[in-house]
Amino acid sequence: MRVVILLIIFLFSNCSCIKENDKILLTLKNWELKLDKQNIFKPTEIVNWESIKSGVKVKDYNGFGTYRTFFRIPKNLQNFELAFYTPCLDDSDKAYFNGNAIGNTGIIPENSMKFESGVREARLYRLPDGLIKWDGINVLELKVYDYSSIGGFCYNQKPVIGKYEYLHQKKRNQLILNNLPRVLIFSITLLLIGYMIQYCSYIFFKNKFKEIMYFFWTPLNIIALFSKNENIKYNFEVETAIRYLYGIILFIVCSFFISSEFTFKYHVIGLSEEFWFKYPPVSFQIGQMFLLCIIHPDVFGRHVELKLNFQTIAAITTHPIVSFLVFLYLLFLRPEDAWNQFSITAIFVNTWIMTIIFGYSGIQLLRARKIVESHLVKAITQHGFLRIWLIFFAFTIYSFSLYFPNPSIRFQIRENIFLFTAIILYILSIFSIYFSQKYEIRLPLKLEKKKKLFSIYAILQNEFKLTYQESDIANLLLQGFDRSKIINKKKITEQTLKNQLRSIYSKTIDKEIEENIENKSKNRRKLSRLISFLHDLEKKTNQGN
Repeated sequence: MRVVILLIIFLFSNCSCIKENDKILLTLKNWELKLDKQNIFKPTEIVNWESIKSGVKVKDYNGFGTYRTFFRIPKNLQNFELAFYTPCLDDSDKAYFNGNAIGNTGIIPENSMKFESGVREARLYRLPDGLIKWDGINVLELKVYDYSSIGGFCYNQKPVIGKYEYLHQKKRNQLILNNLPRVLIFSITLLLIGYMIQYCSYIFFKNKFKEIMYFFWTPLNIIALFSKNENIKYNFEVETAIRYLYGIILFIVCSFFISSEFTFKYHVIGLSEEFWFKYPPVSFQIGQMFLLCIIHPDVFGRHVELKLNFQTIAAITTHPIVSFLVFLYLLFLRPEDAWNQFSITAIFVNTWIMTIIFGYSGIQLLRARKIVESHLVKAITQHGFLRIWLIFFAFTIYSFSLYFPNPSIRFQIRENIFLFTAIILYILSIFSIYFSQKYEIRLPLKLEKKKKLFSIYAILQNEFKLTYQESDIANLLLQGFDRSKIINKKKITEQTLKNQLRSIYSKTIDKEIEENIENKSKNRRKLSRLISFLHDLEKKTNQGN
């Protein structure tokens, strides 16, 4: 949390520390726009050309368009090195000053050149002294190519003429604002992938492939969600490993999705622009599917009654199979069409839905405090509040970003907040698996099962005064674990186990008699008596329920 706060402070300070008073010499407010399929320039506001305010009245237009502006540069600015700057054009462009090419960002597809987008880079073009008409009328043209979705100016921004040194620093700051959060998130994803691979490889090595595949496909089976089959297979260890495997796939997809937004991706990763346009929507749906494979059972359980109510509707509409169907739909679209279907609005809607689902599961956990035993109340409370905190964080910071005065920084901050919200969501899903694994809990905890949940734990702790560790060892014995398996499971020494068993004996089967149990045969007999005692206790508890 401290790292996130410090990063936000750094980003704000880094983008606002330079005063603009004497650095911006001229703001270019009056622009004209002509699309390739039109013959004349028309006055336009500084907006994308599909906006009503653009003056050209087009919809779903992809191709070339030219922005043009006329302005005077006073003679008293001859001593300065001047440049043109604007924060964002969609997708790539080539700039002309007084009829001469002065630079490009990305590559526009002309003269058999391959297209490359430059949408995430600010535009900075030097104005050569020899081309400037001092005190005369100068013309600047931006030939823009849009591959998909909106084209032209990304948002209402402020194109300017100013001192090159200052504008170069301004462009560098914007690159940092775009790349730094993504580099940090990319690094986090790699660390989490490493941790999960380590756990999964150990579990998969000692289990059968057929059983592993059964648990892998179960969350995607929407029919099984409404099936009343009581003989469903259950292996907590394998199921946990499978959920970690979903997490590995989720974070691999996430890392590739983030890499698609690096401004340096063409120089480091390469691949065609068609790939970079089609991969984000496809990968987003893959990630959404595996994220739901982790979260959905935690919120709605493994079985939902087929009734017309909110829970059933929510369980169906948020089932992983829905994301899988959308993934198949996007997979067969052309790259530009896939990107058109993948708007920033769709990303935000999906993220908020997932956030609300997580928040709802947090409320479920807090309500479940009434039905769990004392040793679990603290853990469940913390994990429940952690999930609810996500909603508070996301909505508060996002709402703040809407009112940030600088539109360029506001646009970047909103995107970065989405990334942080998404990665927090992904990390929380891994915490959810770890939480279930640590306490061997299958979520959701349902209130109607009050007496059946952890009843042995409760009786052993409340009536027999066993500690949490002692209760856990007793529970493992009840599940059929022998001494060696308990030592491996709990990661304790043989002597520690002996000490714990000695304490359990004294509090349960041997309350009134204290005897030396160092003798191996006596120790074995006591262990058998303890297991019998625990089974009898479990039967009485179930009868009471």
